Amino acid sequence: SELPNVDLRVLPFGAGVHVGTGPFSVLSFPDDLLPDAAHYEYAVGGHVIDDPLIVQRLSTLFSELRERSLGADETRTLIAQLAESTRD
Repeated sequence: SELPNVDLRVLPFGAGVHVGTGPFSVLSFPDDLLPDAAHYEYAVGGHVIDDPLIVQRLSTLFSELRERSLGADETRTLIAQLAESTRD
């Protein structure tokens, strides 16, 4: 999480019920080489979504989840505390 291209965040249980429905990734490409897309994962695979409206909805969902998550420093602190508590 200390690499410049990694942004690790934890959405704590205390944030309450969230609107996420499962694991997904939003893919954006530089210089408009390709249109934005998303990848939705499920138990036996996944699929790429290229419908602009759905990609935009998932992008908005991602932003909402990120806003409710702990910040990067808080996330690192929480993970370190949890790792330490499991060593006991």
